Amino acid sequence: MSVKTVPLHRVISPSSTKQEFATSGTTRLTIDDGGDIGIGITSPTYALDIVPGSASAFRVKGGTNGADVNCQIYNTGTSSGDGSLLDISTVAGAGDPEIRWSVAGNENYTMGLDNSDADKLKISGGTSLGSSDYMTFYGNKI
Repeated sequence: MSVKTVPLHRVISPSSTKQEFATSGTTRLTIDDGGDIGIGITSPTYALDIVPGSASAFRVKGGTNGADVNCQIYNTGTSSGDGSLLDISTVAGAGDPEIRWSVAGNENYTMGLDNSDADKLKISGGTSLGSSDYMTFYGNKI
């Protein structure tokens, strides 16, 4: 049997206004005095603020047969300004902001703004925009 060395993980509290969790001397998670949680950021500005050190921020993965995996943005407010927003953004000239629907090994559909084609809204039959587009929206034209 081999023995595995586990690195030291610590909780630090530099002030009474937040709790910070660190590994290898680097703060990984912060809970501020308002209850906001930051992962990869020490001053969160949202209830959950994630700033990944790599390309992926988070994943919700189901592994139980017969159980759905759900992600919901739900606002129970009742006034006219109480909307819900899912914002998928990139900077100008970068990659495309996209939503992808996939059936593993079968079909892929992508909808998004094609940043390399005048930011046209496209629906594609593949994993990227511009190669197998089914529909393109630009201005008041389809």
